Amino acid sequence: MGAEIRRAESWATTACICRNDDCVLCGARFFSALSVEDVCEVRGLIGKRSYGAREVLFRQGDPGTHLYLLSQGLLKLTVTDRSGREQIIGLVTPGLMLGFDNLADENHTYSAETVVPASVCILRHKDMLRVLEQNPQAAMRTVAILNRELADAQRLIRLLGQKSAAEKTASLLLILAEAAYGSGAKPSLPLMRQEIAEILQLTAETVSRVFTNFREAGLIQATRNSVRILDMTRLRAVADASSPPQASSPAASR
Repeated sequence: MGAEIRRAESWATTACICRNDDCVLCGARFFSALSVEDVCEVRGLIGKRSYGAREVLFRQGDPGTHLYLLSQGLLKLTVTDRSGREQIIGLVTPGLMLGFDNLADENHTYSAETVVPASVCILRHKDMLRVLEQNPQAAMRTVAILNRELADAQRLIRLLGQKSAAEKTASLLLILAEAAYGSGAKPSLPLMRQEIAEILQLTAETVSRVFTNFREAGLIQATRNSVRILDMTRLRAVADASSPPQASSPAASR
């Protein structure tokens, strides 16, 4: 099974009574299960950290004592087998939480690393558990939200599985660019082709061929370690249609 892509949906939010404009918790999908007052109580227990690209939040096997809520940026989740081979198992976009799967303070079963610069809110397990224990209804709603989140990720993977290699690659680049940078112009993603191949369950050679076609069509600029999107509109057309991209040079139109 391919890597899961975890995305947050848009949620209607209530103004935070702590009146802090950057209160990410009030808009996060996970915390929509709590009242505004509870969210602000939790917020007082939270620390914030900023990470550069390719920095590790935690490694597989580290003690899992905290929850991590991604405010900005993009994370990749990986596991390492006994031979030392690393495999990407998921991508995390803003508004989603890590660490809820090991509230018993067990060791992390995967590693989390930033793909682009990221801002993360960090909360101790025991503090979050105390809030949920005081709010049984919120705890039940939280479980429902997490189950729905997993179902959404699985549906997205199935959707990508029905597409051609070009459509899969275009879709993934758009998802990651919009998650990391919003709808800004010409976003750059520090992703290697091998990473994209692992996520989409394609060979590195197939991704290289797709990138060559995209580059000749003027959709992207690609180096060994990064991809820069030049034309979001045309790339979206490739993701949504079965027709291959056409080169933008005059010779291509003859």
